[in-house]
Amino acid sequence: EEFNAHGTVAGSINNLSTNLTIISSVGTAVVNGRFTNLSNPVAATYNALVRTNSLDLGYILRNGQFKNISANVTVSGKGFTPGKINTNFKGDIYAIAYNDYVYRNIIVNGSIKGSSLHVVTDINDPNLDLNGTLTGNISDAPSFHFTGMLDSIKTFPLNLTPQPAIVRGKIDANIPVLNENYLEANILMTNALLVSADQRLPLDTIEFISGR
Repeated sequence: EEFNAHGTVAGSINNLSTNLTIISSVGTAVVNGRFTNLSNPVAATYNALVRTNSLDLGYILRNGQFKNISANVTVSGKGFTPGKINTNFKGDIYAIAYNDYVYRNIIVNGSIKGSSLHVVTDINDPNLDLNGTLTGNISDAPSFHFTGMLDSIKTFPLNLTPQPAIVRGKIDANIPVLNENYLEANILMTNALLVSADQRLPLDTIEFISGR
């Protein structure tokens, strides 16, 4: 609704350099980079460092489950058009609020090529220790696959379960259908351990299937 900006913007729409801080009613963003051919979304190129401080991601995405994000991310690539984009990104997410919990210490390193997504992540939150690889299709019919190691997740602080529980294990998750009306998922966890209410249960396999 309101914003002010300070810094420098030099060049033209086809060869633009920025070192700009934008302070708005939904948070702060800093963009330091170079952009070319911005008048052509398919041919546009960019190489930029983007920093955010308490930026209201939920307001931007129109999704009430997300709230503020503070991050430091480098982005380089070509194209903005869905299906034509070719970009790489790498950075640190210091804090992101989701489902009334603030996740911290998330490292991401990935790429988007056309509609293909590839992300390697390492999360070292006090209540979630996870590393793995996410691949997916981010077209109009998105689908995802994740493999990784869940060292531990404390479900109660994350507002995932009504009672405290701690889970660990190796994850192989396939989500072939994901939209606002329907979720289909097959999550397989091996070498698993479940700790709940003074019970410690080693399990060879935990399988969760939904949408079928």
